[in-house]
Amino acid sequence: MLRRIGSGKYEIDGRSVTVRWGDLGGAPGLLAYEDEVKDVASGEMPLTAYLSQAANVAAALCGQRADMPKIARIPKERRLTFADDAAKDSTSAMKLDDVGNERCESMRIACEQAMLREQAAEAYERSLQNPFVRSPPARRGLQAPAGLAVPYLN
Repeated sequence: MLRRIGSGKYEIDGRSVTVRWGDLGGAPGLLAYEDEVKDVASGEMPLTAYLSQAANVAAALCGQRADMPKIARIPKERRLTFADDAAKDSTSAMKLDDVGNERCESMRIACEQAMLREQAAEAYERSLQNPFVRSPPARRGLQAPAGLAVPYLN
């Protein structure tokens, strides 16, 4: 989003930017800097570079860049989240073996949640491409590590 405010003053994606004719490194052209930046010399860049950078930031924030992880391309309000109802009060009084098991369990849960988030992101993207096709059923959860004394729910 670009809006002209006055002579040489613009609002680009909600940021106040000054644009002027100048010479940066021997090449004359339009230069831009954000007005909130204190040191103009270090923040000034060619307008084309500034617009490209602003477009990349905007694309990253709304999840529209192809090189981003699938989960980042899903709007935040549509992302799969998990309640943290299994959190413990403190592990300081637990036995060393229990703390190790707790860490293994936490890592297993984090890995499973990451896998489920990726599957949900893939299903969301498929639904955008063809809203009439149902997603295949999700795979079962990860298997518990051998010898871990914590019960699992899959």
